[in-house]
Amino acid sequence: MTVTIRLALRDWDYMTPLVLGEVSSPRLDVQIERVGTLISHIGKDDAPDAAEMSFSRYAQLRADGDETVIGIPNFIMRGFRHRCIITTKESPITQLRQLAGKRIGVTGWRDSGNTWTRAALRREGVGVEDAMWFAGRLTEAHPITDRLDGFGRPGRIEAAPGERPMVELLKDGGLDAVFTPFMPEGFFDKDSPFRQVLADFRHAERRYFEDVGYVPGMHLIGVKSTVAAQHPWLLEELSSLIDESKRVWTTKRRKYADTTPWMLDELLKVSADLPPDWDESGMADDADLPKLNVNEELRAKLPEEIKTAGKIISVNNGSFPPYEIVTGTKMEGASADLTDALGQVLGVTIEHATVGGLPALLAGVNSGRYQFAFGPVGDFKSREEANDFVDWVQEFVVFAVHKGNPNGITSLDTACGQRIAVMAGGSAEKVIKVQAEKCKSDGKDAIEVQSFTDQPSSILAVRSKRSDAFFSSQAPLTYFVSQSNGQLELTGVGQKNGFEDLYQGAVVPKGSPLGPVLRDGMKILMENGTYAAIMKKWGLENNMIKEPGINLGGMLPK
Repeated sequence: MTVTIRLALRDWDYMTPLVLGEVSSPRLDVQIERVGTLISHIGKDDAPDAAEMSFSRYAQLRADGDETVIGIPNFIMRGFRHRCIITTKESPITQLRQLAGKRIGVTGWRDSGNTWTRAALRREGVGVEDAMWFAGRLTEAHPITDRLDGFGRPGRIEAAPGERPMVELLKDGGLDAVFTPFMPEGFFDKDSPFRQVLADFRHAERRYFEDVGYVPGMHLIGVKSTVAAQHPWLLEELSSLIDESKRVWTTKRRKYADTTPWMLDELLKVSADLPPDWDESGMADDADLPKLNVNEELRAKLPEEIKTAGKIISVNNGSFPPYEIVTGTKMEGASADLTDALGQVLGVTIEHATVGGLPALLAGVNSGRYQFAFGPVGDFKSREEANDFVDWVQEFVVFAVHKGNPNGITSLDTACGQRIAVMAGGSAEKVIKVQAEKCKSDGKDAIEVQSFTDQPSSILAVRSKRSDAFFSSQAPLTYFVSQSNGQLELTGVGQKNGFEDLYQGAVVPKGSPLGPVLRDGMKILMENGTYAAIMKKWGLENNMIKEPGINLGGMLPK
């Protein structure tokens, strides 16, 4: 069955093959809706299913926790911004650093293009605090709207005086320069009163690329999350169609280059100055994953009720980044990617359910409510009495503390007298409780053990200084530290910290026939490179093991 979606786009030339049907898919019929102004919020608009949208606005949506839109990394609008700073022909300004202390107009403070332009200016020593900024419409033909978007600051970032068009202010001396992604009408005429600040902007842009290694992306494609949830394959299919349309159009443009006198020269310069992959989309890495097929021999070994249902339910106990990143009913992360791949090998869909805390997870598996928990969950001999573990990673346990480690927590012995956060019911909780008793028997201050049901709550306790440290697995703590804007750091790295060899993996009921099937399925993913590709994608290469096994776990010290 073919799925039809409506995609709102501006008139980008390389989308022509897709619009004309020269590029198509038997699975996806893309109906293009031409727009001049971008839809402000595709997730709240009733009309299209997908749309071109501002990269910066998409990033802000995600930061605000708005998940009504899913972006695919095909940058519909991409380019350098040095050329987008204009002034008058009479202006003495010829270098970006000369804009320090000047009055600069922008067509929208939060716009992606203007954000990138400010970044280019900052590299030349002119930051936001070094100029006076005015946001407004470029010409009389543009509408009067709020272009500050909540970022205004009196005396630094203000609306254009009297809402006058910025080209008028520029001509009258009210502005010294203007940032604009699209040149005003008449700009390309010989008698235009305007010019770019940089006469040789191409040289500056080439130097910029040599420094940063990318061409800035302004607009990407946003798809309504409801559409993506209904058709999970749609995102990659749409991305592939856009890539193919661009490839077909580029081939034709090189052949039919006489649309302007020097188009061929421009194409040659791009090939000489930029690498061939400068405009590849962000889904290229996923394309490197091996093609997976159903292993019928393994599928036949699945319990009959699973084969009949065509699905398995894996339970988790909340976010455990970067393995499990749970938002509402959606899960991302290494475990999500691996279960997707494992489901393809077994010929079933693996769905995810969330419960509160590890005890609830184990109870759900053992009661039969859920077939298994992919985890990874720590494998210990005490747990093996009730469950089997299909181990697929090795882990280490460390501390996350405030930057600078003000309390000097570097090991279990230095945790005495401190407030230590742990996951309730987890192996780290058992170890820290044993250490708390040791602290007391050694005559030291006891540890205040603070147990939380999930990882985010534990790390928040440290960031808010309600806890002195979070004692947990190194992989998720490394992720949380990387997301802390420099507020946290890891300590106790490279030490046993109360553990011997620590394996983690999937959990099934004791003696379940599903255990060997999961082990053999993971073995296939390890042998064909899927496991390594996914683990490296999520920064988990140090946690990889050579082959999976059942009940590989060590034992907590007595």
